[in-house]
Amino acid sequence: MPCTTATGGTAIIAIMKKPPRKRPCSVCGQLFRPDPRVRGRQRTCLDPGCQQELHRQTCAAWHDRNPEWDRETRLRKTLLKDGPALAAGADPTGRFNWERARDEMGGQPAAVIEELAKYLVGWVRDEIRREALKNMAITSLRIGSA
Repeated sequence: MPCTTATGGTAIIAIMKKPPRKRPCSVCGQLFRPDPRVRGRQRTCLDPGCQQELHRQTCAAWHDRNPEWDRETRLRKTLLKDGPALAAGADPTGRFNWERARDEMGGQPAAVIEELAKYLVGWVRDEIRREALKNMAITSLRIGSA
């Protein structure tokens, strides 16, 4: 990078950084020079086998810390039945696999949740109807007074 000196000439300033220190690979133990762009976060050498092993270890540690995640995810996927999109006015609780929920939770909690879901669906429909009727009444008043 050129810069002007006091005498008017230009001098070249070369900034030399020391290469990062070698460190041991956390998988194979061999010394490697980490990539300076990762600023000390690199834990393995560039060998794909070491990187794959570190990834495997990291995933296994995560699964040890979150043991129920896989089970919950699989359960969530099986609770909703596959099928075409719901038609207008169709009951959304019909797509829910209540038998699977009963198998997982037992009969009583599943029955309570099923009844609650049906109640909520009915309540939402009633509220939408009420709002639609209210909006129609307001619109007809505006049209009638004009």
